Amino acid sequence: MAAALEGDWPDMFCEHVQHLLDELRDGNRSALSEFMHNETRRILGSVEVLRIPGKQGDLGGVAIT
Repeated sequence: MAAALEGDWPDMFCEHVQHLLDELRDGNRSALSEFMHNETRRILGSVEVLRIPGKQGDLGGVAIT
């Protein structure tokens, strides 16, 4: 995020953290998981992968099925 936003990243980071804290305060216990999922999709969404049906793979310690 810092590389993409350059000098604006501290403000954006603070906005994200404040939003997460507000969500958590309002009872959304999955707010951090949702944020991480959305950011992972945003950053890695266009990365192509090879999936072999029926074969488990390993990507950095994360099992891919």
